[in-house]
Amino acid sequence: MDSAFQFLRTDKGLIALFLIALSVLVYLPVKDYPFISYDNSLYVTENWRVQEGLSWENVKWALVALEAGFWHPVTWLSHMADCQLYGLTPRGHHVTNLVIHAV
Repeated sequence: MDSAFQFLRTDKGLIALFLIALSVLVYLPVKDYPFISYDNSLYVTENWRVQEGLSWENVKWALVALEAGFWHPVTWLSHMADCQLYGLTPRGHHVTNLVIHAV
């Protein structure tokens, strides 16, 4: 834990904190946005497997799925966890995404 605090006292640490804070500040309004029609239906709003949340069957599916033309199991698992935590309320999905990208 001490090494983490030492890092934050360096120039690199301060720059990292500044960039995280700036990202959160700029993108925080996303919490009030709805799902968009670009690809949210494919990934969340019309995907029954994702909406079911995390289960062994869904995790196995996520590890082999080529839906949307890509192999991206972490994306599927993240969306499943969001649905399990927040249902189909966009705010939770967007805030989780903001935190992941800021970090």
